[in-house]
Amino acid sequence: MSELLKYVKAHVPFYQKHAGDYPELSGIDEVDRWPVFSKPELRKHAPHLVSDEVTKSNSVSFKTSGSTGAPLKGYFAKKDMQFRFQVILASMVAFGADLRKSYARFPGHDIAPKGRVYRKDLLNGHYLFSIFHLSSKTAAQYHYALKKHKVEILEGYPSVLHNLARMFQQQGLELPDLKYILTTGEKLHPYQQEDLARILDAKVFDYYGSSEGSIFAYTCPQGNIHTANTTGWLEVLDENEAPVAKGEPGNMIVTSFTGKFFPLIRYDIGDRCVVAHDQQCACGTGGMILEEILGRADRKKSS
Repeated sequence: MSELLKYVKAHVPFYQKHAGDYPELSGIDEVDRWPVFSKPELRKHAPHLVSDEVTKSNSVSFKTSGSTGAPLKGYFAKKDMQFRFQVILASMVAFGADLRKSYARFPGHDIAPKGRVYRKDLLNGHYLFSIFHLSSKTAAQYHYALKKHKVEILEGYPSVLHNLARMFQQQGLELPDLKYILTTGEKLHPYQQEDLARILDAKVFDYYGSSEGSIFAYTCPQGNIHTANTTGWLEVLDENEAPVAKGEPGNMIVTSFTGKFFPLIRYDIGDRCVVAHDQQCACGTGGMILEEILGRADRKKSS
């Protein structure tokens, strides 16, 4: 946190201008001395949140989906992005997934032209399946391709994979090689997790992140949701910006350690979660343990 503060005061115009609002901290428990940064404020000040170290060679640009307003453009340092990928992949491996095995993904864009249901990603060796052609009439085509390539790992939106599983169940189709299902991009509901594990006879791994590069949270081998403190710091606050009690829903306020080129410091990302009562886990991973990530919610500040 101290290194992040030092960097933004030296390289990011917004924090240089508002340096007085971000005093040095003697401990992480003093972080509430810094203001909470809202999404409207992020959009308003976005041009002044870009580091002066950004170049075409050392950064990658990103855009948010714009689901809650106009798309927002920012930048990641390539080193920060590489580190985030390392953390994500390491958590999948810790869950038990062998990423060298046959891997199929259902991304949210059209990847199979001319009516085909899938194609191969030659760079990564993955099989990319179209979510736009999926229906009860084409389910057998998806099943044939997944079984043909002996897919062991399946990744995609929970709703898409849940629909796929239900179609397979209705048509008596099985995937004997499948071992792991990785879900992301939207809330994984308990009934979806139960159905996916039961119908497809596979372990379900869920992970949370954001296009802005916020904190990363994931399912551990014990089935608990951990936050990765190496990628950021999470606070769970009520409408008056006070910490919520364990077991109570609250607003996710994130400080990203992997987004120095477009810093998120005490950023109200718009998602809500519930902090678990039991903060001990046999996996030994560490990080805050969440009972549930609730997703987006329209909120108004209390007067």
